[in-house]
Amino acid sequence: MCGIFATLSRSLDAVKVTLSHLKQLEYRGYDSAGIGVLHDKQFIISKNVGATDQLHVDHLPDHSNTAISHVRWATHGVVNTKNAHPHLGNEACIVHNGIIENHHELIQSYQLKPKSDTDSEVIVLLYEQLKTLGKSPLETLKHTVSLLKGSWAIVLIDKTLPETLLIAVNKSPLVLGTCEDSYFVASDPHALAHCAKQVHYVNNHQVLQISLQSQTVLDELKWQALPVNTSNTSLEMDFYLTQEIYEQPLVLQRCLKEVLPELSKPQQIVFVASGSSYHSALMAAINFEAIANIPCRVFLSSELKYMKISWQSNTVLIALSQSGETADTLEAVRHWKHDAFYVLSICNVMESSLTRLTQYSIVTPAGPEVSVGATKTVSSAAFQLHRLAFQWANIEKPLDFEKNIAHTKLALTLHNSIKKLAQRFVDCEHLYVLGRGCFYPVVMEFALKVKELCYLHAEAFSTGELKHGPLALIEDGTQIIFLCFKKLNFEKTLSNIEEVLARGGEATIITDTSLPIMTRPVNTLKLPFEIEENDVYGVL
Repeated sequence: MCGIFATLSRSLDAVKVTLSHLKQLEYRGYDSAGIGVLHDKQFIISKNVGATDQLHVDHLPDHSNTAISHVRWATHGVVNTKNAHPHLGNEACIVHNGIIENHHELIQSYQLKPKSDTDSEVIVLLYEQLKTLGKSPLETLKHTVSLLKGSWAIVLIDKTLPETLLIAVNKSPLVLGTCEDSYFVASDPHALAHCAKQVHYVNNHQVLQISLQSQTVLDELKWQALPVNTSNTSLEMDFYLTQEIYEQPLVLQRCLKEVLPELSKPQQIVFVASGSSYHSALMAAINFEAIANIPCRVFLSSELKYMKISWQSNTVLIALSQSGETADTLEAVRHWKHDAFYVLSICNVMESSLTRLTQYSIVTPAGPEVSVGATKTVSSAAFQLHRLAFQWANIEKPLDFEKNIAHTKLALTLHNSIKKLAQRFVDCEHLYVLGRGCFYPVVMEFALKVKELCYLHAEAFSTGELKHGPLALIEDGTQIIFLCFKKLNFEKTLSNIEEVLARGGEATIITDTSLPIMTRPVNTLKLPFEIEENDVYGVL
């Protein structure tokens, strides 16, 4: 996943606007950053390893009308300046988000000579070779993408077309924004805030030429208002991750006020999701089974799109994606949507590719989530599906969701205790996290967060499965975190803890009650509330 932002304007400084808005897309890639400017029929490029604020911009023109930019999450080629975008040819310059699966084949077939190790550079090299056939730049780009296999969101500048951007999309998101005499292109609509008033979501297989000299194409596009930013401006913290964690009680309160769609109750549910959304789906499946008595199956998006599964009548497909642009999830939905009774999407972005693909949507009111680690979108997706389970169960007095929200507020009061406890794990090589029942997906999510944010090996296991493999990994000093709650198999979990202690493991226990004296010292974090069945939000 990479981020793209481009500006085309006669009245605005394209460089200044592009750099300020590119920073809002850094969550999509922080390996490298770059900007390309067309000025006096010459390309001026700046790119480097690291964040956008490390770009050298002194040599960029003070005022130009055309600029493209990119933040990279490396997929092909190591992280270095050579592999950073934009990629430059003799007459064209491009930024690309996606994966060109047949780039090796194209290099051989067309005898291309890339200077980088990326798949993306092939696009500009192929474009320039095909342009020698005498076609217009727009037709040349159409010809170019017709030869590509994979996914792409491409923004291209051609020297021979001043004041013009060429864009092409297939399975990677791109949003076109406009305001007065200016046009903007971004990977995510929230990056268009404060510059665009209307947006057009570029469709798959669409190739467009956007020019300040002609309105013809633009008048034919489907424009709509820029989505409203629902972030909590009352909270201003130093880091996006911290702010988004602390926004969770406010977000869940907003979720509770949302009216869920009236949908036919299915006989079975198939969930499909990736990453953190997969863990939300696992939590939801447990609730639908227990509350609404609906059989559920949960699949990873990357697996379901290739699998052959049987579909019972009246089976609903529920797809979860925070951004609504997860490529594997979109492909899985496209593959199976005609076999489902209907498809429901759970998403945090209105008018995303996923919401436009499905018959029904529940859009979580979490606001933009900028941090790499998903937090408020995980809890809000699980929360809304929890509410839907009660709706389908037709229970007049559902769970006390206000109490659940209060628990999230209380959990945040433990900040200092958690910060102190976390020091134990700073230098550990391996961390194991154990929970059971509805808390098994919670520890899976925690382990994922440790991996992607701390770059530390962490694995989650079901507490009841400790003897079936994980126990063999425990040795002197191994760090293990247990979730151990009074009303949820308390005694069995205590026995599991003793097994770990007997093998020299160092146990940290998150609990809601006083613990008996253990055979060896343990570290504890006591929650200021008692955990009930399926009350995951305070712990999450």
